[in-house]
Amino acid sequence: MDLCKDFDLKDLIDDPSKIDQDKMQKIKLINSVAERFVYDNKIDKIANFEDFIKEMLADLMSAAKYNLSLFVDAFFFRANPVNNLMDYKVADFDGIMYTKDSNITVQELFAANKDHFDTALREFILYFVAEQEQDHYIKMIDKLLP
Repeated sequence: MDLCKDFDLKDLIDDPSKIDQDKMQKIKLINSVAERFVYDNKIDKIANFEDFIKEMLADLMSAAKYNLSLFVDAFFFRANPVNNLMDYKVADFDGIMYTKDSNITVQELFAANKDHFDTALREFILYFVAEQEQDHYIKMIDKLLP
């Protein structure tokens, strides 16, 4: 809990310039060379963002039909710097739960997966997309993931 003791999320959202990048690196909130590179070289354009979200909805429904619950940290997003196309991997297997023996319906599981995807995508936009472009992508998320 020492990590969160002086953490004021609202303050950081209101003024992202207050984020102490050196401290983030030391406490490993950004803990890989790849994440650091993308964080330091913000994405200006995602050419397929709307199509990406629509395809993800289909994938999230497929996961729900196979009784897979996908948590926020299961998603890894990437925007190709050459063609600006976004793609993803579900790669954090601690963030996946098989729910076959639960009473949750496919629609409930889809809704939960969609909420977790929404959160993960917003975090990706916040950390890895150029600040002047963030509002555009957040509005698209609001429109496509009501």
